[in-house]
Amino acid sequence: MKKLNLLSVGLIFIVFGCTTNGIDEPIILEEASALNDPISCDINGLENVCAGSTRTYTFKPTSYVPTSFSWQVVSGNMSIVGSQSSNSVTVQFASNFTTGRLEGTGGNSNNESCTNFIDIDKIVDPTSTPQLSGWELIPGYLPNKRTHWEYEITNPISGVVYNWYVNGIQQTHTGTGFLYGAYCGQTTSVYARANYTCSSKTSNVVTMYPHCP
Repeated sequence: MKKLNLLSVGLIFIVFGCTTNGIDEPIILEEASALNDPISCDINGLENVCAGSTRTYTFKPTSYVPTSFSWQVVSGNMSIVGSQSSNSVTVQFASNFTTGRLEGTGGNSNNESCTNFIDIDKIVDPTSTPQLSGWELIPGYLPNKRTHWEYEITNPISGVVYNWYVNGIQQTHTGTGFLYGAYCGQTTSVYARANYTCSSKTSNVVTMYPHCP
């Protein structure tokens, strides 16, 4: 009975058969595929975007080196801006974009190629408009003839940044509440703006009329 030893050399498997005179004689059985890492790739970029925005997506190979690239919009109201032959591509999303798919392919002269895609969805901002209320916080008049008024968002949304405007001028304060000192006789209007991810909403305007003594 012969003892067989298996050896892999490149793409060729060789069997050594032990003969009766003790000399190993190589016998080529068949060609086999080398145990290389499987070719794979990813498309890197934002999966959630604002309609009307422009974003960049990048082809990322994980186990080979591509030298040529191609991109295509499979679906959705979006378009590729500029070159489509590099590892990165710029995509413009239309104002009516809702959802779409972008596909990228990378290949080389060794016939190594990979294709992958990324599904992209529109970010949907809240539709509610912030509501603002305001009232005199400290009755009477201070020595500098100012009264203090407090304003508050009555329906704040967690994580949303609110900017405040006094007589149309943006203030440095952000938050769901705002304290303002109004001089007597100075009509003061205040409103807040909710800054969502893709859009903003302006609240109702509250006007105060501080009286002079």
